[in-house]
Amino acid sequence: MYALIRFLIRHQAWVVFLFLEGISYALIVQANPYQREVMRYTWNYWQLRFDRKFQSWQEYLELKDRVDTLLRENARLRRALLQLQQESKEKAPTLAQVEARDTSMFSFVPARVISKSIGRRHNTFIIDRGKADGVTEGMGVIAREGVVGVVQRSSDHFSLVLSVFHPAVRISARIAGTDHIGLLRWSGDHGMKYFILEDIPKFARFAQGDTVVTSGYSLVYPPDVVLGTIESARIPEGSALYEIKVRGVINPVAVHYVYVFRPNRKAELDSLLGIRLVY
Repeated sequence: MYALIRFLIRHQAWVVFLFLEGISYALIVQANPYQREVMRYTWNYWQLRFDRKFQSWQEYLELKDRVDTLLRENARLRRALLQLQQESKEKAPTLAQVEARDTSMFSFVPARVISKSIGRRHNTFIIDRGKADGVTEGMGVIAREGVVGVVQRSSDHFSLVLSVFHPAVRISARIAGTDHIGLLRWSGDHGMKYFILEDIPKFARFAQGDTVVTSGYSLVYPPDVVLGTIESARIPEGSALYEIKVRGVINPVAVHYVYVFRPNRKAELDSLLGIRLVY
């Protein structure tokens, strides 16, 4: 307060000048209709610009909350869609009926990628969900485009994910429209575009451009998630199995938001199987 008084005293000439200018301007506006309309128009113009700018900043600050809301909604719809697909051979239920049923077999946990390595031999990324969110080792991670990796380990609030472009990751895959199942692995190419599908018998019938999807048999990924399309195939000498080159659909650079597939009874099923399932 003392500093303000000192400032006014130091600049009292300017303060008096501005005060008198303000009174003069107010008198002119009140006495002249034209100037009054100009003042009103100018005030409304700048007020509108300020309101729009303030609204845009407010929307920007709320953007993260909106993205989180959309991710949760997408996770709910993915769960409902997966259950509808599993029951497609029966009488198709409505979405409301699906949500009313026991869906505790699986769920999706939305997450954001906060760090990732690209263009290396061992590619990984970190997501902002962990054990506190129900995310544990061995859970599959997918994005809107397709499969992106598998959780290697988790802390309370974060998880390290092995990218599909990691030599340790093997995915149980199927050629869409057939019953032929094999293992998909990264080819190791520097462009991070191609995979190799193995263990497909030579009597299998498929064509270039056919889609490769997850088999759904590993409990790590939901079934029928797109992995890529067949580009070429060969049978190595002395083998009875195809080695199929698959062009992947995932661009690791563009992956920012993902979903962790959580089969809530996986531990129970694993204990019955007594084996460690492939990714």
